[in-house]
Amino acid sequence: MVKKTDIVIIEEYDSNWEKQFETLKLMINNYIGNFILEIQHVGSTSIDGLSAKPIIDIDIVIESTKDLPKIIHELEQKDYIYQGDLGVKDRYAFQRIYDEDIKYHLYVCPKDGIGYKEHILFRDYLRSNFEARDNYMKLKKELAKKFERDSESYCNGKTKFIQKILKIQGGI
Repeated sequence: MVKKTDIVIIEEYDSNWEKQFETLKLMINNYIGNFILEIQHVGSTSIDGLSAKPIIDIDIVIESTKDLPKIIHELEQKDYIYQGDLGVKDRYAFQRIYDEDIKYHLYVCPKDGIGYKEHILFRDYLRSNFEARDNYMKLKKELAKKFERDSESYCNGKTKFIQKILKIQGGI
């Protein structure tokens, strides 16, 4: 699991990111599989050819939040800390207490939640639209250079681009 850092490092696309996701997917499924509808690889590492911070973003999709207390309990037994929604409606974050070989962000999302829907809309658009993918990659690299030691400004700099894609996709 990844602790927040102020250093922004963008790496060229690495096909191992998909293998890392599959490893994490198996592990998570072993922990809480009876609550899961699906496990999705989201974020920049899920988009073939896109440069990214080398951190796997994972959405665990559940039926509804009624099972969230049980999921929190089960994940706490596996040394995860529940972090709440971190300001994103219907997307619940977890952080592992100890470091692992694979860096990742773990989110639990109800299937109809806006956080999950936006992740999928954005990911799928960039997977199918290479021009948008390349424009996003260029923006990320420019922002990483400009805000190398300010991850919050880096993230904020991507917001307009993301919102534009979500609007095109019928999201926000």
